[in-house]
Amino acid sequence: NIPLRQVGLHTPSNMPYAYKSVKDLDTHLATRSYVSGYQASTDDLTVFMALAGAPPAAAATPHAARWYAHISALVASTFPGTPEGVTGVSGAAAAPAAAAAAAPSKKDKKKGGEDGGKKGPPSAEEIAAMKAAKQAEIEKKLIKDVTKEGGKKGVEIEGAADMGGLEFFCTTMEKPDGELKFLKMSMEAMNEVPDPDGEERRGGSGHVGKMLFSAGTEAMSM
Repeated sequence: NIPLRQVGLHTPSNMPYAYKSVKDLDTHLATRSYVSGYQASTDDLTVFMALAGAPPAAAATPHAARWYAHISALVASTFPGTPEGVTGVSGAAAAPAAAAAAAPSKKDKKKGGEDGGKKGPPSAEEIAAMKAAKQAEIEKKLIKDVTKEGGKKGVEIEGAADMGGLEFFCTTMEKPDGELKFLKMSMEAMNEVPDPDGEERRGGSGHVGKMLFSAGTEAMSM
């Protein structure tokens, strides 16, 4: 059983990140949905607060803008109330409140706001942010499908190893569609230690050497 880090695969626990600038953040998020891991975490909130409520420009930093729009939506849904303002709080710490304030209240939605519901067409940055948020949701579902497929395949390999002494195995994965980063997630799901209290057993094949293949219409990885 070779640990993932020895074959070049990164897990959320060994992907440190230090925020330096929006451009650096954009580069970091070019191949990631979140600052670390595969779900939003306090790491994302920490970097979000560091931006002090200043959304990244979609034209110059599209990946950071996509991430910012997604985290802003999560923050706004977590704090749906209408803020009245506080004092003695730094700009960075006030970022979540600013994001919550940006979300329209139920009263505003009903009345259409002070302008009677009249609003001009969305700007290019707003359109880019909406597209980025939609893409983030699509990728979130894809990650769920990838890990589910990998977990089930891991159980199959575990069963074959228990019955016949299997030590090495080659197989194809459909859900990654040829993308290497998703194929790595498949490997991680296959090697995951099964939860004894889980409704469905997944993973469990970390002791079996594996080679995974995936091919899509635009990419192929191994």
